[in-house]
Formats: sequence, C-alpha cells, structure tokens
Amino acid sequence: AILRSPAVLPPAACEALRNAVSAESQQKADTVDGAPDHQLNLSREELESAIGPEAAAALWSLPASFLGEAADAALTSDVEIFVRRYTPATRPWNPFHTDSSRLTINVALDPPGRYTGGTLLGCFD
Repeated sequence: AILRSPAVLPPAACEALRNAVSAESQQKADTVDGAPDHQLNLSREELESAIGPEAAAALWSLPASFLGEAADAALTSDVEIFVRRYTPATRPWNPFHTDSSRLTINVALDPPGRYTGGTLLGCFD
C-alpha cells in the first residue's frame, strides 16, 4: 500500500537536503543497477542537524501514520536514511526492485511542477 502525505517537510528543509546531497553525495555503484547512486547517507542525528528537530520529527511520525502501533517495531530495527538525487543527466530513474526493508519512505524534495517524472509506482502481491 502507499500512503501519500503532501508537504511533510517545509521548503527550507527540502532545500537543505538538496544542497547536502549536491555537496556531499557519494557516487558508488548502486546495488540495484550498478549506476552511480548520487546518494548521501545520514544518521538520525545528521538528519536532525540538517533539517532541524521539527522537520525530522515530522519524518519520524510517518511510520505511525502508515503502520499504527506496529511502527515502534519497525523503528527499533535497523533504520537506513539516505538522500538521493535523480536528474535527467545524472540518474534519470531507478529500475524496478524489491526493497529489503519492511517500510520505505520516499520524500520528494522538489514541489510538484518543478520537475517532470518522479512518479512512485508500487506493485503489490
């Protein structure tokens, strides 16, 4: 299932994450397709430092919106936080794949209308 939560992050937090991934991203080969991943890995503390405690709390509230009481169990296991940049020139898509985590949260860092594409498509059994 997919839960949509428009404008979870304020524009300033989105800009901070876009700037951080532009300045500090790695370009290792992605595990899905081998293409450069343009990815910035963050700890929970680094995320909060980058976007502020209120914006980080808004992100951490999303699992409960989706999983309800089961969210606590999902957040006690390994949590991986990363920011990726997708652009027509650097990484135009991510191929179909199965995520290894119980829950994946994708956050668009640009407002609708500022980009084309970027539609999340989920296939469910």
